[in-house]
Formats: sequence, C-alpha cells, structure tokens
Amino acid sequence: MINTPYVQKLGTDLPWAMKVLKDHKLTKKYMTPLIHLMGMKSLEEAAVKPTWKTVWSAGQSVGLVEEILTVQEIYQKLIAEYDDSVKKLSSLGLE
Repeated sequence: MINTPYVQKLGTDLPWAMKVLKDHKLTKKYMTPLIHLMGMKSLEEAAVKPTWKTVWSAGQSVGLVEEILTVQEIYQKLIAEYDDSVKKLSSLGLE
C-alpha cells in the first residue's frame, strides 16, 4: 500500500500478541497463513469501503523507488543510457 493518511490511520503493524505468536517457532506455521488471510480480508474491505483517494495498492516494486524524477529527467536519463549502450556496442564491434 502507498502510505496515505488513511493507511496510517488504519496502521500496518501486527498486534503485540500476534507478533509474539508469529515469532515463536511452534506457532509460526499457523500464524503466518492467518496473518495473510487477515491481510487479504483487510485489503478487500479497504478496497470496497473507501474510495480510490484513500487506499492505493502499489505492489512490491514500489519499494525499489529511490528517487522521484520528472518526465523530462526520465527521458534525458533514457537517452543518455541508450547513447552509452550504443557507444559500448560500437567499441565491441556489435552495432
């Protein structure tokens, strides 16, 4: 989820007791599926009740975002990387 004020209000941390049971080797195999089920139910509820303005699903790749660029910066970076690749191929005789 994208960290919106609505998501912050709901919270993303496990309750203390669930965390203890999840971290214990004897109960972990039972708690992990339960936590996943609860998360799916919570996501389903969040998707149905609030509007798209309050909850935005983003996927795991959002964690790889390191910087926010303008379209112009992305375009310039793409061209520079392309030019660099072409130069490297030329030096190898693979153009």
